[in-house]
Amino acid sequence: MKIQFITPDPRLAQFVKGYIAVEDLAGDFADQIVRTCPEPVAVLSVNLGRGALDCSGRVHPKTALLGVQTEARQWIPQSETYFVAAFLTIPGLIALFPTTGNETANAIVPLELLVGERPARRLYNAIPDTFDPDLIKRQLDGWLLDRLNNGPVELADRAAWLFASLVGSRNIEAICATAGISPRTLQRFFERHVGICPRMVLGLDRIRSSVSDVQSRGTDRSAGFDDFADQAHQIRTWKRFLAETPSAYRRSGVSSLARSLNAQSCQDADRAVFWL
Repeated sequence: MKIQFITPDPRLAQFVKGYIAVEDLAGDFADQIVRTCPEPVAVLSVNLGRGALDCSGRVHPKTALLGVQTEARQWIPQSETYFVAAFLTIPGLIALFPTTGNETANAIVPLELLVGERPARRLYNAIPDTFDPDLIKRQLDGWLLDRLNNGPVELADRAAWLFASLVGSRNIEAICATAGISPRTLQRFFERHVGICPRMVLGLDRIRSSVSDVQSRGTDRSAGFDDFADQAHQIRTWKRFLAETPSAYRRSGVSSLARSLNAQSCQDADRAVFWL
């Protein structure tokens, strides 16, 4: 099995957390259930092998966008797996795929339905058949930069500022006052472009941080308390987003595939947690 985390072009830094390429042609992890963590990211994926199955048994499309998810999902990899994925920030989702929030939130949408058949096919054909991280980086950088450069610049800048202000201050009223907009306008903006409200974005950022801390500190029962008022608040949030408590997650442990994937993709606190 080959796994490679790839850093995108610096011009994409605000919009893309990173790329990952995974090749498991022998099926070392085939038929093992993999869970993914809800967090404020969207995932653009290209499957050149056999796509994973979702919990309903449907095969992951060849090219697809998984919008922001607000609950844990389950996937079942198959043999002959080979895929690449780009983890998009909230500003990246808004700038690269504007006005698609209602379609993509908690859904996997075939890419051609969002951007048209020709751009989706161009992306699929650009990814090499062989595991070549350098070429994968160049092709993903090129496709995403072309889309970013041909998109609305003002929207990209606005999205980046709003998201940074939201997770930085966690004060919706203060952000609205600075931006000169009403809380309802801010809510409509996020619902249109992301598919969820600003408070849900904050909840996802909180659970991402908590899960990351628990994963990195293992059996330490004090892990994952940042941004929570108390232990009861932490437990309620975990149950809401993950349907389990931090203690239960510590007992079950991180899956072996998640450990392999996270070891590559979670190289610092700002990377996506994603795999449970």
